[in-house]
Amino acid sequence: MGGKLNTIKRVRKHFLLYDYEKEEQYLHEMHANGWRFVDTTGWRYTFERCEPAQVIYRIDFSGVPLSERDDYNAMFRDYGWEYLQDFNGFSYFRKSADGVKPEDLEIFSDGQSRLDMAKRILTHKLFPLLMLMLLLILPQLIRLIREARSPKAYILDYVLLGLYLLMLILYSVLFLRCFCGYRRMKKKYSAEQ
Repeated sequence: MGGKLNTIKRVRKHFLLYDYEKEEQYLHEMHANGWRFVDTTGWRYTFERCEPAQVIYRIDFSGVPLSERDDYNAMFRDYGWEYLQDFNGFSYFRKSADGVKPEDLEIFSDGQSRLDMAKRILTHKLFPLLMLMLLLILPQLIRLIREARSPKAYILDYVLLGLYLLMLILYSVLFLRCFCGYRRMKKKYSAEQ
């Protein structure tokens, strides 16, 4: 009755937009423990069993259009990075750390490059969400508050009001956490220059 050795592992984990360094460290630790990153869907990570090794993972948000993606990936390949996948605008790369100089384990040349990436995240990901909130959620929330205060309010008005309030709270928490993450990055990388 020999047991079959699991070769695939799926882990539910979530990182916010500005937690990409934590995500890189998580992928590195998993590889060091014998689990090579295969792919992610944002909430679920798939790993396959491998020999434990010191492998560095890097994530980039380039904003490069799909039509120029081949040149972008070729540039990384020229520097020894293995392209893994794109998800939600983020590109995943890995490289063995064995016998490689520490400066060759970075995809960014300096702190300003990291801050530039953070600004791209801000403009490509958070700004559209903010517009969605301002243009769709807030007007509906204001309308629902008026309707709920009316003597002719229906139970559905209260339910919808609760849902829109919940969305407003969730969006606000997301923006606050991402803004704080951006401020931490700005402080960290501005100090390095």
